[in-house]
Amino acid sequence: MLTDHLTHPSLVSALARDLRQEIQPCFSQLFGMLVNLIDPADVEGLESVFSCLSFLFKYLARILVGSLAELFQYNMTLFYPSTLN
Repeated sequence: MLTDHLTHPSLVSALARDLRQEIQPCFSQLFGMLVNLIDPADVEGLESVFSCLSFLFKYLARILVGSLAELFQYNMTLFYPSTLN
């Protein structure tokens, strides 16, 4: 799977910018992968992950607006990891 090879947030941002609509079906996997990269002890890594998430939302905003409830559920995993179904 493509997400197995995307281990650096800047690659995910670039891919989202270039592919836009084509990457939308993989959004949940990408989001999960980015959440798994979060390490509170690594400040630069944390900044990189959240920058990537903001770029994902920016590039895919028009596409993701149709699934706001699902998107809200993904975002809740950042604050309450046990909410991931």
